[in-house]
Amino acid sequence: MVMRQLIAGALFAGALVLAGSGCTKVFMQSHDKTVAAKKNNDVAYLTKVCNGEIRLRVESDKREACAWLAATAPLNCETLVQSYADGPGKRTTMPGPDDLAIQLKMAKKFLECGKIKETFELVVQDSYATEGAMLIELEDGGEKVEDAWVKYLQENKGAAFMEARSPESAMGQINKWLEKKHHVGHCTETIAAATGASELARVWVMPHFSEAQCTAAAPLVADLLLSENSDHRLWACNALGTIGSKAVLAKVQSTARRSTRSAKRAKPPPARSSCARCEPRPGGTVEV
Repeated sequence: MVMRQLIAGALFAGALVLAGSGCTKVFMQSHDKTVAAKKNNDVAYLTKVCNGEIRLRVESDKREACAWLAATAPLNCETLVQSYADGPGKRTTMPGPDDLAIQLKMAKKFLECGKIKETFELVVQDSYATEGAMLIELEDGGEKVEDAWVKYLQENKGAAFMEARSPESAMGQINKWLEKKHHVGHCTETIAAATGASELARVWVMPHFSEAQCTAAAPLVADLLLSENSDHRLWACNALGTIGSKAVLAKVQSTARRSTRSAKRAKPPPARSSCARCEPRPGGTVEV
């Protein structure tokens, strides 16, 4: 009786191992098929995956299939923003080469449709490529990206400038593109657009002011010395070391001294003063 139970238990355990092995194989095949379907443009299979009709190894396969379908569907200007939101905008995993191609295709369509704000605040913000590479590739491919940027600056001033979910990501990409393509002739338009913008947007446009030697931006940058954020104050100081005139720096020093005296009288003292000694130094930094 005991021997019979042991044998039965062993057979049951073996069956579980075999079943588990078989399930793993099936799930892995489903994952491999999803990858192959994207490569081979198998819309029918990917539609089934997206609709939950096929068992998958990981849930991300379903999201990938739905995103691929949305991004590769015929694009039109009226539904472009929603197509982007359903496609690249939903990505939560590392992109592959096909994903980069899809995003580039959609970026071209945004420019073609005249959706300039969405191009620089949505697509560029989410760019899979780094160091401004997507904007560089678009321009090298014949797109008039610089003209589009100037139009963006003219049409999005003050609070409308860089309303992206992540201004640091969007402007980080834009700054690198402007630097690498040597687009440094738009100081006036950039200053006008950034004046009155959110603090984060003004902070992340400062690298371009420094790179382009936009000395006229010094007063706009100097306003950030009153920021509550110590990093923002320090970056403003460093930018002023590059673009600040002696007149502007004299005003900064005067403001810093007044802030320091006020801070000594206040209880508790506000940490406002940032450039008590704001001096231009070699390398574009300042003594803080």
